[in-house]
Amino acid sequence: MKKQTVTNSGVVVTIIFLMCLFPQLSYSKTIRLQGYVKCIKKDDRAPNPAKYILVVPEKYLNKSDLTDDKGCYYIFLPGKVIGEKLTLQYRNSKSEKEIHKKDIKIWADEIDCTEDGCVKYLERVVLEPHCIEVEDDEKDMLRLLELFRKKPEEASALLKYGTPVTAGLTSSLLPFIGGLGAAAGPGEEPTPTTANVVRVSQKTIKDGELLSYGMSAFSDNMGFNFTPKRNIAEAVFWNPSAIAMSYFNQVSGYTDFEDFHRASVAFTIKDIFGIGLGYLHLRHKEKRTALVGTGETFSDTFETNEDGMFISASILFKNILPGFFSTGMTIKRLSQTLQIPGNVIYMDSGKLKSWEHEEEENTVYDFDIGVTYQLNKAATLGMNLMNIAGSKLKSENDSEKIQRAIGIGGAYQWKRLQIGTDIIHREDEGADIAFGANVVPFNLALIQAGYDTTYHTYSLGLKYWWLSYTYNSNDEFGTSHLFGINIKF
Repeated sequence: MKKQTVTNSGVVVTIIFLMCLFPQLSYSKTIRLQGYVKCIKKDDRAPNPAKYILVVPEKYLNKSDLTDDKGCYYIFLPGKVIGEKLTLQYRNSKSEKEIHKKDIKIWADEIDCTEDGCVKYLERVVLEPHCIEVEDDEKDMLRLLELFRKKPEEASALLKYGTPVTAGLTSSLLPFIGGLGAAAGPGEEPTPTTANVVRVSQKTIKDGELLSYGMSAFSDNMGFNFTPKRNIAEAVFWNPSAIAMSYFNQVSGYTDFEDFHRASVAFTIKDIFGIGLGYLHLRHKEKRTALVGTGETFSDTFETNEDGMFISASILFKNILPGFFSTGMTIKRLSQTLQIPGNVIYMDSGKLKSWEHEEEENTVYDFDIGVTYQLNKAATLGMNLMNIAGSKLKSENDSEKIQRAIGIGGAYQWKRLQIGTDIIHREDEGADIAFGANVVPFNLALIQAGYDTTYHTYSLGLKYWWLSYTYNSNDEFGTSHLFGINIKF
């Protein structure tokens, strides 16, 4: 036994020694170097952000970047740079040589890692000449950036021999930026050209939150998702056990006639079993803007489509506890189609013709298990363990969001008034609380209102007979108008 302990200790010591000696072996993630460049403006005592300075890592020319309006730059390098000496050059198009050079060495303990990636913050660089001497023309620097990113061999020769940056720059980049709508002869069609994308505006709408949006941002049953009583067909999405508790069957459907559609049906068998089917669709549309190598900008619209298909079954137990108790299970299929902006824009006479994109598809399967307990005619409690298998939906930046969550709800009815609350904790998105109330002012009519804390959704709905209308306002999608049908049978 003692000999085995010594052997295991030796293995541990050896592994630790190797990790210290070769830290890059224990690190494989991409590292983002983030730094700031400043310069002195005339008559200013304090440094100011230096715009359009090209920052070049000598061993990784194709990872170069330009400083933005805040003087900030981002360089993405492989994890193997840990422990290596790296030289950064700071350049403009006015000088044959660099205007500043800095040597750095990256150590593993200097890197900050979060769910969003790993970053190494560099000390700011203050260029000694005045800003007017170092800041450059945006278009010239974008062309220079394209040269380093797309033709590192030519860029390497530029660094080695000190060839003036502006010499032959346009011809070097011609295969990449194209003619942007070369003039056509008499009777000739304009020749389509291409432009390479340098940067794309950041996406603001979040992918991978189909279930969250469906329950919070586009809800017509706010506060009653886990304890539905008056809209039982939606139980297939949020708590399947509630279907067996219902005394009626129902078909329900909602749409904004553009981006969101939801349909479901629920019915009971022999007042003991419940069956439900549901479909959920959400489309994100957002205009993205690209900066191309010529310094011009072009915009186009990209979409993300997310769908869910649900089937549920439940059973009611009448004699286990005081009151009524039911349990149920939902099996679901979730799918995505994401349009990812590409690197090439096709032009015609200088106008955007099309922006290439990739379509990334993702399909996952998961299941829920829910319970409902009706203490008496007035009070009901519900709980749903959602996406137990831990399925993941994708976002554009290759990150994934775990869909696993637990939801708890409670509802209380006094005469024709109901009040309810939902509390849900999502593994990747945190906690969310919603409150709701509804009242039946007269037969066949319903007025409902609710508020969700995560998306700051305000909801107000009206129902008469089998027609319904719901107004939602939230931070993510703005204002939406949902029109629906609710037929009981």
